[in-house]
Amino acid sequence: MDDSPQNIQLVDSHLKDEEYRISFSQSGYDAIDKVRKNSFDLILMDIMMPGLDGLETCRRIHDLPEHHDIPVIFLTAKIDKESIVQGLEAGAVDYIVKPFHGAELLARIRTHLALKTYREQLEAINVDLNKEILRGIEMEEKLRESQQEIVRINRQPYKKATEDSLTGLLNRQKMMDFIEYEYERASRTKKGFSIVLTDIDFFKKVNDTYGHDCGDVVLKGVADTILAQGRKQDQVARWGGEEFLLLLPDTDGRGAYTLAEKIRKK
Repeated sequence: MDDSPQNIQLVDSHLKDEEYRISFSQSGYDAIDKVRKNSFDLILMDIMMPGLDGLETCRRIHDLPEHHDIPVIFLTAKIDKESIVQGLEAGAVDYIVKPFHGAELLARIRTHLALKTYREQLEAINVDLNKEILRGIEMEEKLRESQQEIVRINRQPYKKATEDSLTGLLNRQKMMDFIEYEYERASRTKKGFSIVLTDIDFFKKVNDTYGHDCGDVVLKGVADTILAQGRKQDQVARWGGEEFLLLLPDTDGRGAYTLAEKIRKK
C-alpha cells in the first residue's frame, strides 16, 4: 500500500521474480476493502498516506476478526523513534526505511512469511499435541530462532547505521542510499536533482589553535546551520571530516546555487 505509483513500481521490480502473488493499493480504504475480500499472507504499507494513514489502516485491518494476525511491514521514510514505536504499537511486525535495498526487503519478507508459517503450523499441532509432541518441539525451536534473529536485527544501533554520531546528520553510507534512490526516481519521473558539496575553510586552524573539542562544537554548529536553511525533503550528510553534502530533490542548478549561497552567508 503506497500512494506513490513510482514506489509501487520499485517494490514490484524487486518482487516480480520471487513468484509472489501481489496486489496493490494506493489508499487505506482500498487496502481494507481488498483484505476483507481476499486472503493475504503479508502486507507492505507506507505510513504517510493521504486520508487514512498507514497507522490507522493497520489498526483497522487487525480489528477485522479473520485478519487480526496478518503481518504488516511498514515501508517508510520516517526514521524518528516516535514513528517507529507508533508503528509497532499499531500492530506492525517490522519496519524498513526508505530508500531500501532490494536484498533487505526480500530477506525481511521471507523471514516474516516463515514466522507466519511456523505460527500456523504450531496452532495446527496444538490441536492434537499428544500425537505430535516431537514435531511441535521442533517447530517451536525454529520459531524461537527466527524471533531471536528479528530481535538481533532490531537491537542493532539504528542511529549508528544511518547517522553521524557527532552532528546527527546522515552518514556517508546512508546518503549513498538516498542518492541511489533519488537517481532511480529521477530516471522514472524525468525530474532532476542537485547535489551541493561544501566544507569549512581553514578548519585545521580551529583544531590546532583551540583543540578538537572546540572543533567538534564548530562542526555541530555548522551542521545545525545547514539543516536550518534547507527544506524538509532535502537530505544532509556529513561527508567526511569538515565536508558536508546536500541532496536536493526536484532542484535545478540555479536552485542549488541559491541555497548554497544562503548557507554560505549564514
